[in-house]
Amino acid sequence: MIRSLVFAVLVSGPWGLNAVAQPTGTFVATGSMAVAHGGSTATLLQDGRVLIIGGYDGHAVVASAELYDPATERFSSAGAMSCPRVGHTATLLTDGQVLIAGGSNGCNPSAELYNPSTGTFTSTGSMVDENQGGHSAILLKDGKVLISGGVLYPSGVGHAAPSLYDPATGMFTPDGDLYGTRYSSTATLLDDGRALLVGGWRDGDVSAYDPVSRNWMFLAYLPIWGHTSTRLSNGTVLIIGGLFFTGSDFYNDYGEESLNTAQIYDPHDLLLRATGSLLQARGGHTATLLSSGLVLVAGGDWNYIHTLASAELYDPVTGGFADGGGMTVGRSGHTATLLRDGRVLLAGGDNLGTAELYIPPASALWQQATIAMQTAAGNNSQNFWQWAWYWQYLSAFQGAPSGFGVVGSISPALMEQIITAGGGDGSQLISAEQWVLYFRQVIPQ
Repeated sequence: MIRSLVFAVLVSGPWGLNAVAQPTGTFVATGSMAVAHGGSTATLLQDGRVLIIGGYDGHAVVASAELYDPATERFSSAGAMSCPRVGHTATLLTDGQVLIAGGSNGCNPSAELYNPSTGTFTSTGSMVDENQGGHSAILLKDGKVLISGGVLYPSGVGHAAPSLYDPATGMFTPDGDLYGTRYSSTATLLDDGRALLVGGWRDGDVSAYDPVSRNWMFLAYLPIWGHTSTRLSNGTVLIIGGLFFTGSDFYNDYGEESLNTAQIYDPHDLLLRATGSLLQARGGHTATLLSSGLVLVAGGDWNYIHTLASAELYDPVTGGFADGGGMTVGRSGHTATLLRDGRVLLAGGDNLGTAELYIPPASALWQQATIAMQTAAGNNSQNFWQWAWYWQYLSAFQGAPSGFGVVGSISPALMEQIITAGGGDGSQLISAEQWVLYFRQVIPQ
């Protein structure tokens, strides 16, 4: 009975909420990667850089890794893993290292660690199940990593048992069991320390893992995949879009349909409720919680047919979706990473080595400042002192954008902080984007 009720909400729930008007923000191209990365992982490191690992380049699974520096807006090589991986996970540990686990390409059950301080990959303990791919991984509050779901390759059948990785020992240990493969499920850490597992290819549900009792609790039937799960500022979890199997036989492909549905899971009453509908049905998209509390939904595809370049913004207050603007290119299977300055890095995707930045509406004012300074200077290469002069005296753009609390001249003390943030004496040539970034790092906001 429970399964029937939840299924009814999924396909025919009341979608009465209207889209709300919101400023869209802007998408701008940034540096490109050395190779295409589709189905890769992206991890925000403790120093603010983003580590892109593995994936498919359109011809083969790759072992290469790249680092994106928001200050320079450029990618650089980060070496290579011990073997190519796709369908793997990459989890930032409390010590700053990144755990890379599993994958679907047959080089498993290996796992390895990336150390940002040394820029090296080293092997760590083997996973409990061999050749585990399409799983989820999440850092628990005790510093351990919960690995759940996935299927066993190359056979593609059977499901992998949940396990825990302990950084102190470098070992994986079994940890309970789950119904079904839970391939392409999502894992979200709740405020109370539990982990919420949502969906899975054709046999998914909503389950909660308690790290104290080490037990799983079934909450609802939800057979979707290619969706996203995002913890909102109020502790609830927003589940967006994805794909649903429309055939009557789970072992034959009679159809997989992209969904425009969105639901909210409330951990306080353990209930799943419908919220506003997406403007465009999509799966394989990304969903990023912005500093404003809005959620950026970007890209994906529709029924595996059309790759989408559209974006939407979800407002938790109204429960509605609004147009989020157009991306520079359609992306599906890409990554989206919230940077420390509030921008979002969208990288790669199927057969794509390009990347772009989403600049939220508030930050778009800073982009206007950058463009004004570049125009006045006639180029994009000046030293710190020259950019400071344009910032203070440029008639086209006087001071900082209104509402940021910074106007007038830059004091010597503030200028010293800006130069220190840049790591030099101020004489080195940088772009206007870099100068604005260093400025924003040191001013009170």
